[in-house]
Amino acid sequence: PQLKNALKKLNRQALHSAKLSFLHPQTGQRLIFFADMPSDMAELCRALRMFSGIKEEQVAKSWKDAWKK
Repeated sequence: PQLKNALKKLNRQALHSAKLSFLHPQTGQRLIFFADMPSDMAELCRALRMFSGIKEEQVAKSWKDAWKK
C-alpha cells in the first residue's frame, strides 16, 4: 500500500539530479550545482527501499561512493 500510494502521488517523471557540473563555455570555470531530492520523490524512494528490503545504510554508502567519482 505504501508503494502504491507513493507512486500515485508522483504524477510526473521520476528524474532527479543531485549534482550537476559543467565547464562555463566562456571562462572555462567549473560550475557545480547541488539540489535536494523533492519530497515526493524521496517518499517514493523510501517506499521502494521498504518494498525491496534494501537498508538505509546500504543506500547511504553507495551514494557516498558515487560522489567520489
